Amino acid sequence: MRNLTEQWTVEQTVATIANANDVLYTRNIDMTARYTLANSAAAASVAPDELMAVLEYRLRHAAQHHMIVEQVEEADLAEVA
Repeated sequence: MRNLTEQWTVEQTVATIANANDVLYTRNIDMTARYTLANSAAAASVAPDELMAVLEYRLRHAAQHHMIVEQVEEADLAEVA
């Protein structure tokens, strides 16, 4: 899992975190901006800490889901073998 910081650009965040565009859209943050998350949050009058908390949750959730999918796939392969 990558470490999310306020210095990530909005573009980098959308490309990395599943459904980050939903989070940014609901907070009126331009998803094509090349600004940092901190600057974009400030421009949209969003608390940077709140934005980071939601995005970090999404990142953790995606990582956990990925791990669960891998475990299920390994179990399926073990049954076939």
